[in-house]
Amino acid sequence: MELMYFQPLWWGLLLVPLIWVLTRSLVQQSRKLFFVSFLTTIAGFILICLGLCRPFWLSEIKDIHVVFLIDVSASVEINSIKTSVEKTESLIKNLRQEDSWTLLTIGNGIRKYTLPKLKQLIKNLDSGISDDTYRSESYLGESILQSRLSFPAGKGKKIILFSDGNETSTSLKEALKTLKEDNIVVEKIIMNTVVKAEAFVAHLKSNTQVAFNGEKIRLTAKIYSNVDQKVTVKFNHRGIVEGKMQTDLKAGKPQELVTEITLEQSGKNIWSVEIEAKQDNFIVNNKASVSIEVKGKPRILLLHQKPSDVRFFVKALRKQEMDVETRGKKGLPSTLIRMLTYDAIILGDYPATQMSARQMIDLNKYVTEYGGGLIMLGSENSFGLGGYYKTPVEDVLPLVSRYEKEKEKPSLAMALVIDKSGSMSGLPIQLARQAAKSASELLSARDFIAVIAFDSNYYEALPLTSAADTQSIHNAIDTIQASGGTNMGPGMRRAKEILEASTAKIKHVIILGDGQSQADAFEDITDGMVSSNITVSTVALGSGADQTLLSRIAEIGKGRFYATNDPSTVPQIFTKETMEASRSAIKEEPFIAQKIKDENFLSDISFEDAPFLMGYVMTKAKPTAQTLLLTEQGDPLLSFGQFGLGKGLAFTSSVDDNWASEWHEWGGFGKFWGQILRAVVRRNDNDGVSIQKIHQNKFLQLVLKSKDEHGEYETGEIWEGESNGENGFSESVKINPYGVGVYVGKGTVKQQGSYSMMFKEKDKGKLSIAHYYQSYPLEYRLERDVNKSFDSIPTLSKNNLYEGMLSTPYRKPIKSIFIIMGMILLIIGILLRRL
Repeated sequence: MELMYFQPLWWGLLLVPLIWVLTRSLVQQSRKLFFVSFLTTIAGFILICLGLCRPFWLSEIKDIHVVFLIDVSASVEINSIKTSVEKTESLIKNLRQEDSWTLLTIGNGIRKYTLPKLKQLIKNLDSGISDDTYRSESYLGESILQSRLSFPAGKGKKIILFSDGNETSTSLKEALKTLKEDNIVVEKIIMNTVVKAEAFVAHLKSNTQVAFNGEKIRLTAKIYSNVDQKVTVKFNHRGIVEGKMQTDLKAGKPQELVTEITLEQSGKNIWSVEIEAKQDNFIVNNKASVSIEVKGKPRILLLHQKPSDVRFFVKALRKQEMDVETRGKKGLPSTLIRMLTYDAIILGDYPATQMSARQMIDLNKYVTEYGGGLIMLGSENSFGLGGYYKTPVEDVLPLVSRYEKEKEKPSLAMALVIDKSGSMSGLPIQLARQAAKSASELLSARDFIAVIAFDSNYYEALPLTSAADTQSIHNAIDTIQASGGTNMGPGMRRAKEILEASTAKIKHVIILGDGQSQADAFEDITDGMVSSNITVSTVALGSGADQTLLSRIAEIGKGRFYATNDPSTVPQIFTKETMEASRSAIKEEPFIAQKIKDENFLSDISFEDAPFLMGYVMTKAKPTAQTLLLTEQGDPLLSFGQFGLGKGLAFTSSVDDNWASEWHEWGGFGKFWGQILRAVVRRNDNDGVSIQKIHQNKFLQLVLKSKDEHGEYETGEIWEGESNGENGFSESVKINPYGVGVYVGKGTVKQQGSYSMMFKEKDKGKLSIAHYYQSYPLEYRLERDVNKSFDSIPTLSKNNLYEGMLSTPYRKPIKSIFIIMGMILLIIGILLRRL
């Protein structure tokens, strides 16, 4: 017997006064009865004191609790998982009635299962249904440590680990050490690794992470196959295959392929290697990438509907030591990560309808949070004409699309015919209402607008109303709600009637539909509109829309046809179409640029000998904009502004032959644009800051070191961070001071792909950007070093769960026995005193 506490023994000092009282109070009793009563009372008091010390017997634990941990990650054969479940079921049957068990699976963490549910999981895996995210990792160490929470008190503890030993973290060694300290026995049953034919890229490495423009570097790709086979290897940059070769792989023998490349683009370069193999189980591990920072020329992306039209402009920029890439339709990078590979982005002849809502938000972020430069040039697809009115892109430009229409311009009467059938419910009808409002706001006070909505019949939401009555227009548009079928004909007839009664010089109809309309004489109705000098444009929303019919109506109606699957682009289409119909945003007549304000990047450029520009887009400057050049009519020609960390610049004329053909012959053309772009492009990503990246499982540890212009470490700085990945991933990164001029943060890198981490100093405005490429999970890399920690775990012997159990002493409390016995003896002593 042992005692847990000794403090209550001090109560034993009360025995002295107790003995004195007892010897004085029992003098009238017989001597024999006296001693019995005395000893009984003293013994009871001693037992109660000992009971308060919480005594216990040390006995050996006989009952056990077993945790079965089954690895269900992708590297394990499905048949081996089946066998492990069957083995577990057999072992559970061998447990005694007093024993207990828990069943857990290992992957990207642990999950608790019952046997029937785990069997169902195996059926799903057999049929190809799989939680790939969960199965993409094997966190053996973390899973074992978490499984400790399953053990009840008072029982022996054993873990049976079913696994192939392929661990994607490095914590198993420490976990086993902790389990040993906790007297938890761990035994393993080895599972089979995938034996299907498999080829994969182990890694792609560069001989340098930082290089200069024009420098030749070496890329080394390590590839592997578990069977003899021929594979095709491709080296890619920006989605373009830059090198291709074939090689014969021998089973189990990794091969390294080396290629030399010349870096021709500044900024972040992401190079990838990809393999194609006929015998291959996993596709996810067929690619690896490396990020290289290239120092040198500013990197510019120029977007234009017809890249061939801006060849002279591109040639002039390249003479100014600019690295220029031109792209056509749908050429804007799909993610913020890819936008960040450029120092400035130029929107030439590029409409908003070719951008998704996500791209617009990312482009705004590219300027405000990452310091990128954005330039918009004049064309019939820019500003309001391009559908940029009230978009995130317009928010980072110094000019707005809305302007005061000239009095001599003809008035416009426009009718919007909008599908409000049940299929438009939710986001589509909300965006249709927003589009109608935006269109009305772009009209002048002399223009008129009507809104007709249709389902099974038409609903005149707004009769022909002056565009000046903004509040009434908005209120009427808000009454449109989605319901009913689709019958476009009556709505078109009503729009025709309304516009025929108008005296406006220009009459235009925009039709929005997302489904198949009931049959009607649509071509005859459209012919009637054309005869009344009414033009018709159409918008097909979604794959269910009758694009053939709507495009035919637009063709007959001498208008334009738009097709989109993204409801968020509808407002941009409506604003673009409104500006097209009003025929008032473009002014095509020769003019000379008028310099009204000096700026250092224009100070040595003389506009006195500058030739004519032949046209421009009419806009209005924001209050915060700095307008440097005007047209002879006083409209903005060149304006710029600061938006967050970056700059936005607008040039309302063009750089192609459309309006700038004479400028191409001007000697100052190249210098003008070179100096403008240098003033707008993003600053160096490394603003006296160095960043070290350390990959730790699901996280990227970032060590940031900040120095001043003298090379001394900065102190007392407050840094903020943000991490952006592909598919819209974004999270804030907390940056904590770690030492003198040293700061530490941690970003999440859960999924394969590119990540960009932006760090900004709150007071001094320092900016630094780090790029990182997260490769595929190690689970899919079947060629790995032997896991010595896993090998050190003993194998379960003879299916005997009781063998190898540690002799663990169990403290069996006997406090209650002592206190009850003590109370009984005290009561007996009192009774004896009464005899």
